Amino acid sequence: MKKLLTISGLFLSLLVSAQGSPDYGGGLKFNLNPEGTKYMRFIAWNQVWLRSTDLNPGSMIGDESVSSHEDAGLRRLRLLAYAQISPRYMILTHIGINNQTFINGGGDWGSGQITNGDFIPSITPHLLSLSAGAENSKWDVLVSANYVGNTRVKPGQDPMIFAQSNENYASVSAIRAFATIDCSINMHLNKKWGLYTSIQNMANNHRIS
Repeated sequence: MKKLLTISGLFLSLLVSAQGSPDYGGGLKFNLNPEGTKYMRFIAWNQVWLRSTDLNPGSMIGDESVSSHEDAGLRRLRLLAYAQISPRYMILTHIGINNQTFINGGGDWGSGQITNGDFIPSITPHLLSLSAGAENSKWDVLVSANYVGNTRVKPGQDPMIFAQSNENYASVSAIRAFATIDCSINMHLNKKWGLYTSIQNMANNHRIS
């Protein structure tokens, strides 16, 4: 890459009440009672970049030979929302995405062209959970087993490639299926005291082979 031109901007806005507006303050606020002690607040911010890059001779984007590349994208996009429902309790959520452009998928989807029909990563197609337990007045035992099928970690339609010896790390696209077994034992010593024991992940000990 010979040179890189980046223009970025930072904007705080939500609806028509943006930073600098008397209605914005620390975000857009909606009072839930006349005193204003219970309320909902929304804050949004976004960083946008425009890039123009001169590429080295022979550079490829997909199957096309190119000498330069222009791109516009969302560097960071965030939304913060919270509700003060009482003096002691607040509900808060914070969502966003990074690097969303016309070329890549952004966020944890990584780089590269994403096409129609690609399988979505991190969604396991086969899951199974089984639980069994027993109890009486002095103790109780619960054993649970969980099976997680082969899971993609990258979008795509090609056969899954798993981690193994001499495999290029960049080529790995999936995690092999695995199972876990968890066990919990609770003993009731008396009305005030009890003993709780938990053993987790007793079966999943996979290693790269």
